[in-house]
Amino acid sequence: MDHPSLYERLERHRYERLERRVLSENLMKQYSYPRPHPHVKGQALISNARKKYSQIPSNGTKVCRRCRAAYSVNGNGKAVKPEVCNYHPNNTPNPGKPYRCCGGGYTAKPCKTALQHVSDDFDLSNMTGFLLTKENMSVTGREAYALDAEMIYTECGLEIACLSIVNTKCEVVYETMILPDNPILDYNTEFSKLTSSDFAGVTTTLKDVHKKLLTLWGPNTILIGHGLESDLIKLRVIHDKVVDTLVLYPHKRGLPFLNSLQYLKDNYLSSSTFAGTSKKCGQDAIAVMKLAKRIS
Repeated sequence: MDHPSLYERLERHRYERLERRVLSENLMKQYSYPRPHPHVKGQALISNARKKYSQIPSNGTKVCRRCRAAYSVNGNGKAVKPEVCNYHPNNTPNPGKPYRCCGGGYTAKPCKTALQHVSDDFDLSNMTGFLLTKENMSVTGREAYALDAEMIYTECGLEIACLSIVNTKCEVVYETMILPDNPILDYNTEFSKLTSSDFAGVTTTLKDVHKKLLTLWGPNTILIGHGLESDLIKLRVIHDKVVDTLVLYPHKRGLPFLNSLQYLKDNYLSSSTFAGTSKKCGQDAIAVMKLAKRIS
């Protein structure tokens, strides 16, 4: 009879420690994770969505994610006409404190200009096409992966554009650019670090990504992320075993305050370069895995 190697025993122990940090069903609902519809296959339900995602499309109007201006949209949720957007990339400063983007005071004029308003809306009536990983019996191993995704603005809101997945050794096992379903309005470069050149020759769709995920994730897989519910919603995945560093590292002032990933990196990780990937989402996935291993 073969005995497990030292590495296999360490991995089993690491998995068991991470498993103790998996969110309960109640916490998943509290943090607005996509959960399976009880009667409709492939459809997700998201609790607290209207509280957390306040810009639900209504009455032919959307609110710009960047400048907070209202703008008119047609029946498909697309802007009726182009409107210049003037904004601060860091648009929620405390009164009396300068904007981090330009150093201007609270009443400073916007330092950035774009040709179109953008939104991060999503339509609660269109929570279909979700991949339910617990039904994927082709992957039954007990593995843990950290992931991070970058989003860009399209005519229909924020869509996933880049995905990185790393294993417990912080090795990148899957990393891809993703061609959005709708025309791109803005690459969200200030935060995603993506530009038009990153999409040269990209043909991978979300359906292609789902096929790859079915080779990695099954009912026993543990997924780790920071604010992972947002990534899973955009990725159109429903998964039961999740560890969230937002929960592992609660804000000292308690909810509704949340620690940013950058704050956690600055305060709990060494100044390593997170080598292994040139993409921001890859670096963040490595950081998330290190943070989870540190506390589990």
